[in-house]
Amino acid sequence: MLYWVLSFAGGFVTLVALALILATILGRRLSPHHTVRATLRIATPIEAVFALIDALEAQPGWDKGVTSVETLAPDGDKVRRRMRMGRNSFVLTDTTHEPPSLLVRTIDDEHKFFGGSWTFELSRDGEGTKVVPTERGTITPPIPRFMMKYFVDPAMYLKRQLAAIARALGQEPRISDVQRLA
Repeated sequence: MLYWVLSFAGGFVTLVALALILATILGRRLSPHHTVRATLRIATPIEAVFALIDALEAQPGWDKGVTSVETLAPDGDKVRRRMRMGRNSFVLTDTTHEPPSLLVRTIDDEHKFFGGSWTFELSRDGEGTKVVPTERGTITPPIPRFMMKYFVDPAMYLKRQLAAIARALGQEPRISDVQRLA
């Protein structure tokens, strides 16, 4: 019995090791860059939607995925904040700020695990607002890159963010046009 258990455990460890090697090889062949976009239509005036997205320090109060946000020293005239999502921490810099229609934030992960930018384009949509965020991301390590390509929805964070925005404004999320552009 002990021999069987040890043989099974050894085979399992070998299988896991081979899977990790394969994921590493395939992940290195994939582009580290991805671009995803989605659309949220919401029955709220554009100024109120922009104000909600712009007030990043308040996001932990309406987005359950965000643990905390702290303001950092600016980079020239650029606003910088540290966002924590559980154990993950990264710096967001507002690189373009044109209320109420355009906000671009770059993402800097000091651990160099990921990076990129989020672009929020807002436009009037009848009495409400059309929000079109675009995530341009970079995933540096090959195994997470492999996982994102084959097992995880690359628009997962984008859709979660849009749903949280809608709920914060007291509405059901109406997310459409989810696209993987690259």
